[in-house]
Amino acid sequence: MFPIRWRPTNGPRGPLVLLLLLLPFHASAQQRLARFSPPAVRAVAALQQTRSTPRLVTFGVLGGGVGLVAGGLIGAVIGNDEDDTENGWIDALRGSVIGGTIGESIGLAGGVHLANDRQGSLALSTLASLAIGGLGAALVVENQDPPAAPIILVATPIAQLIATILIERKGR
Repeated sequence: MFPIRWRPTNGPRGPLVLLLLLLPFHASAQQRLARFSPPAVRAVAALQQTRSTPRLVTFGVLGGGVGLVAGGLIGAVIGNDEDDTENGWIDALRGSVIGGTIGESIGLAGGVHLANDRQGSLALSTLASLAIGGLGAALVVENQDPPAAPIILVATPIAQLIATILIERKGR
């Protein structure tokens, strides 16, 4: 048969091919090229878009702990009645519980919001956390019996954490 020979084109087609290669691509072609990125680039982009649940939980627990301590101390200072030397500590304790509840609710929502790269709704998650915390505190005041109070004290922050994570993820 006939042997196939390759010959470089030095004729008029060479500059034409070079000119076509230098032309910019249409925007839709650029979008299609972006889909063919390496798997490592896609994995990093997906990780940046969705934060992991353990990260949100960890930041929420840390923020809630810091808020609990800070709110408790501030509430104790505000609630302390220095004129009443005999029962002043009761007012300080009451202020500490109220301040700790408020501080924990705000700190937990703030921690989850920071872990989510501030992409959700801080105001909505804080309001939900405050409502759940207030409901939990009211239930503990009404049910101080040993089987009910510890269950409520454990369930309240868990419910706050779940609610704030769901609100933060939906807010993207």
